[in-house]
This record gives sequence, C-alpha cells and structure tokens, in this order.
Amino acid sequence: MGDYAMNYLILSQPSEAYAEAISRALWGIARPASVRDAKDVSELYTSWVVHPDGRVALYLPDESKPVHVDGDIDSFCGLIGNPDVTITITDEEGVESSQTLPMDDHLNTMRGGSINPLALIQSTAFTVNLKTRTEMEADGWFSSEDI
Repeated sequence: MGDYAMNYLILSQPSEAYAEAISRALWGIARPASVRDAKDVSELYTSWVVHPDGRVALYLPDESKPVHVDGDIDSFCGLIGNPDVTITITDEEGVESSQTLPMDDHLNTMRGGSINPLALIQSTAFTVNLKTRTEMEADGWFSSEDI
C-alpha cells in the first residue's frame, strides 16, 4: 500500500489542464522563467491524479520550496483566487498571535525565503479540500493497478 502521509488537494475545477497550470505556477514561484535554462528537466512542481468520476486532485508534498526573489506569485494566486491565509506570528516576548492576509501579500513577504506549499494551503479555507492518501484510496481514487 501507499504512503499514507501523502496529501492531495481536491481541485474546484475538475480539469487536468487546471492541475497542470497550478503545478506550473507553483514551480514558477521557486524557479521563474527568467532563471530557467536548458538543464531544467521540468516546469512542473508536482503531479496530480484523476478520479474515475472526473474529479482532479493535486499532490502536495510536505516540504519546503524556495520563493525566488523574482518568483511569479501572481500566476499562482490568480489561479486559486488569492485566498486569505492565517499565519502565526511570535513577538519578541514569545507571545503568539494570528494574522490573516491575502496569499499574495504573504508570499511577497517570503521572497528570498521558503514556503511549504502544503502548509500554505492548510492555512487557507482550502484546507477542507485536503485529503490523505488513505482517504483518497477509500474514496476510490486509486485502482489496485495504481497501488
């Protein structure tokens, strides 16, 4: 059986082209077209899976990715509707508070740093569309040939 810590985002638009566009836009945050070269083997960040009923889910690895200083944040945020993200801020005295802001504003503050795309989605209203591999298997996303 598969890795059950894997997480997938069920997309609002059941389209492989939409999944590819989101994957490409995520890659554009880390590696914008201005820095790509012939050695690059992909322009996609991650893969997706299609349910037999037509739904599409994007795989979101639990990993950090760079936010290039020239990363194309607008393409990604435009594709997903620039949702609000809720982040936790710790002040100098160790007191935590939450702040909600548009995703593009948050990503712009991360330029030159890194983000975890899974954690980013978990900080939005889209978290309800996140499913684990186990949940996906139970819902018929993977045939026995896929496993």
